[in-house]
Amino acid sequence: MKKLKHPKGFVLTGTDNDGFRNRYSAIKNEQFKKIFVKFMSELDFDEKIIEKTFWSYDEESGDFELKISEFEDCCRYYKNDKYEVDVFYGNKKVIMVIRTKTRRPMLDNLEMKSRWIKVTKIKKIRERKNRNPIQTSGIGVR
Repeated sequence: MKKLKHPKGFVLTGTDNDGFRNRYSAIKNEQFKKIFVKFMSELDFDEKIIEKTFWSYDEESGDFELKISEFEDCCRYYKNDKYEVDVFYGNKKVIMVIRTKTRRPMLDNLEMKSRWIKVTKIKKIRERKNRNPIQTSGIGVR
């Protein structure tokens, strides 16, 4: 496992855990697929099975790779002897829920393949959530 200098796959936006259940949210982008396959393979999942998640078959064109944008409101489940992983693909985020009793190897793997969202983006998200729509709509209130 080696640290990616400028990881483009996992840009983490949030995390939560209760010791056994760990949740990570990441920005949904096309590079996510490549990093996700590596991440899962280092958690002892079969790389070929994980890669198949991002491929489909069409009678006319044969096998073709799906774009990450085509994954919306869908969930994938993976399980091996050490980990259970749920991956939810939303509109702009991917949420990974990883259940394990051996958390440290998974955290080390994730740390090598991720970076955190920039502080300026976090500030903008907070400002949007705290905005009162009546005050910002431009309509005069009497």
